[in-house]
Amino acid sequence: MKHGSDWYKREPAAYLGGVQGLTAKEHAVYSVTLDLIYAHGGAINNDPSWIAGWISDMGSAAVRKTIFSLAEKGKLIVTENEISQKRAKTEAKTKENVSETARENGKKGGKKSAEIRAGSKENNTLGEADASSKNRAEKIREDKIEEDKSSSSQEAEVYQRYLKAHPRPVYSDAGEVLFADLVASGVDPERIIAAARSYADTVRSWSSAGKVQQSDNFLDPERGKWETYTVKAVERPSEEAVLAFYADVVLSKKRTAPSTVNSSMAGKLLAAGLVTEGDLRAAGVAA
Repeated sequence: MKHGSDWYKREPAAYLGGVQGLTAKEHAVYSVTLDLIYAHGGAINNDPSWIAGWISDMGSAAVRKTIFSLAEKGKLIVTENEISQKRAKTEAKTKENVSETARENGKKGGKKSAEIRAGSKENNTLGEADASSKNRAEKIREDKIEEDKSSSSQEAEVYQRYLKAHPRPVYSDAGEVLFADLVASGVDPERIIAAARSYADTVRSWSSAGKVQQSDNFLDPERGKWETYTVKAVERPSEEAVLAFYADVVLSKKRTAPSTVNSSMAGKLLAAGLVTEGDLRAAGVAA
């Protein structure tokens, strides 16, 4: 199994929000499993007995059952052979990409050093070339980390706006994953946030909060209601429809107030051949 991180960023507010509502067993298994996943590069073998080795009062059967419960709650991703976690896998992939970039730049730096040595035996710049390569690799690594931090911060900020807009926000990994998946599929996050606001306006008059979907369930692909509350753009009537409407007003043989059909509209109706000057006079409209 590949080597992972000796340490990883653990944000207290995000972690505590994600584990809120878990049982004591779920807390223990999730915390140990998460550390093992990060330590082993984003995933570990699906081996409950191995995980149980870090928890003295739980056997493999209890750990297996708890892992299944955590998977159902969206905390862990469990397959027949592997246990992983979305954020851990993403960070492991980022680390792998950074390392690969550093290796490639190291190769380029070494090749350049060889060319310099061959061109001038008196100019011994091997150490400087290696240092330059390391500096470039380090700069790329730092830039990549800052880019990932910025992207992660922006995603977190948008998701927090969604939670604030929703009438029943729940801080869960499952909800964050569902939100991210929708955005990744091409859905505008502002559309999701607007749906949450619309839902909040709708349920404000409801007598029971129990009927209101939680923010994570609201995004569920099968039972989520977010699309139902998507704010639809108001369609403006066509010019032909507007003219037809005012023509009907004039031809209704009822006296019409000048403010209803003004002289500008009267002119358009005449130009379109929908009414005559006699129709306008009969309706009390000045052309």
